[in-house]
Amino acid sequence: LTALGTAASVVVSLEWGMSTGSYPRTTDTHRLTAAGAFSHELSGLIPGTTYYYRARADGDGAPVYGLEASFTTSIAQPSVTTSAATNPATTAATLKGELTALGTAGTVVVSFEWGTTTGYGFVTTEESVSTIGAFSATLTGLGAQTTYHFRAMAVGDGSAVYGDDMTFTTAVLADAMPPVISLVNVTDIASTGATITWITNEAATSLVEFGLSEEYGSKATPGPSAVNSHSVHLAELEPGRTYHYRVICTDDSNNRAVSADGTFSTIGISREMPAWAWAPIGLVVVGLLGGTAYSINARTASLKKFRTL
Repeated sequence: LTALGTAASVVVSLEWGMSTGSYPRTTDTHRLTAAGAFSHELSGLIPGTTYYYRARADGDGAPVYGLEASFTTSIAQPSVTTSAATNPATTAATLKGELTALGTAGTVVVSFEWGTTTGYGFVTTEESVSTIGAFSATLTGLGAQTTYHFRAMAVGDGSAVYGDDMTFTTAVLADAMPPVISLVNVTDIASTGATITWITNEAATSLVEFGLSEEYGSKATPGPSAVNSHSVHLAELEPGRTYHYRVICTDDSNNRAVSADGTFSTIGISREMPAWAWAPIGLVVVGLLGGTAYSINARTASLKKFRTL
């Protein structure tokens, strides 16, 4: 108040609003009996907002006004930190963060940005909080054995603020598929032995069950090593017998595969004396013993091997 005019005392106040030239609100009044400064404190204002005001004095006659002035309220952004992700499974993980300050906002919206790079590309569902503390979000449908980036985000008064970038890696996809067995074959069949060969689409152990029926009863394996190309020799078999067999493979994830039943026959050994077949040819008699021809000279009665059939 720079002058009382002709009044013994003057009532002063301040008019204010959020638009220039418009002052819908008035502060409490003060009565002054001398020129001097006066003020009034406003509360409940909106952060980051410009307000317009002017002084008013009522003495003798009509009110008088000071020139319009303005001010802009300040803002304080919230603060947030990113915490380590928990429970990273094959296709899911839980993101963690903490809101450490609300700033000037009454409520803060928190969420997480995430993706396979620091460009993120995805945002979790937003959550409004009015107190500081931890918050979280669960991701699903992730890729197995994949590294993901994420950071906490908070929006209060002003622009968004972020926590530090962090990463997690999902677990390896569990192998639930058994090996695929193919090209089962029997080679090197002899009177007392045979070799079973086959291949698998992944490294696996080799085992052959065999016997004179589909009950099998015997097993053969070259060792515990996991391979793709398999070969197992069966020994001490009986000559001239038909054997049943099947191959069994187990991969590193303990998935087991079993082939269909197969059969093979060992080579027999004859226990009878070979039949002699004699035919006279001039003075020489020819006989067949097994697969070898012999001649007996009629004059000298000598036995002479002359040709293998």
